[in-house]
Amino acid sequence: MANLGLSELAKYGFVELEGALAKLERLVALVGNHGRSVLAELGLAADPDQALNALILLAESNGPQIRKLLSNAKSSYRLIRTLGASSAMVDLLTRRPELLEVLDVKQEKLPSVQELGKSFTDSIRECNSNETTTLWAAVRLNYRRELLRLVAFDAALENPQQDFEIISRHLSDLATEALQAGIAVARIELVSSRDHGTFSQLEVDNTRLAVVAMGKCGARELNYISDVDVIFVADSGSPDLEQTRALDVATKLATRMMRALDTTSSEPETRR
Repeated sequence: MANLGLSELAKYGFVELEGALAKLERLVALVGNHGRSVLAELGLAADPDQALNALILLAESNGPQIRKLLSNAKSSYRLIRTLGASSAMVDLLTRRPELLEVLDVKQEKLPSVQELGKSFTDSIRECNSNETTTLWAAVRLNYRRELLRLVAFDAALENPQQDFEIISRHLSDLATEALQAGIAVARIELVSSRDHGTFSQLEVDNTRLAVVAMGKCGARELNYISDVDVIFVADSGSPDLEQTRALDVATKLATRMMRALDTTSSEPETRR
């Protein structure tokens, strides 16, 4: 690293030239010789400075995991591309270093809609609790785990423009399954808690609520920064439940789903 000049660092795409050399040396001190082989890969990242800063930050607190990822050419590629592509994923991995394991395995293909749905269902079931704060956090965390999987897949594509439709469709499907999971938790919440009104299990079960995706989500054309625009359609699913009461239940379900997914907690909001 000592033989690198500022002009050479500039060719790799670094902007913070004066600090980059010292940071590369710091990385080597943290992860050993694996840190010497990352320069070329950093030069292929969307933001080499961001990727390098993130590598140091993660290596300082999770050295063994970072060394393991950097020791393999393919996992090193996925790690550096992901860190350079998304500051949100840097924040996620800093907060949840256990998710680094996602980058250890190459995704040959993205999960199907059914597999996405199952991942949310499993995350709720594995809580073994009706404590809704825990359930909402589980839904948010699973959303981010699947988003990380997608970003790593996307960042490693050889022809990202050609595969743009695949990414857009998957983002839309991920948002859809997150909303489905949100409704499921909201149903649990209304029955198990009196914080938002008094609703019986029968009333909640017999309330039909559809969430209709509009705009880019409805067309399965979401991008990473798109809002998810929806409308709600509700009805009674039983003659034993009056229409007006079904609308009361549905309104509360929709309100709780949207607020719980967007309210700051131990796991930050998903998307607007």
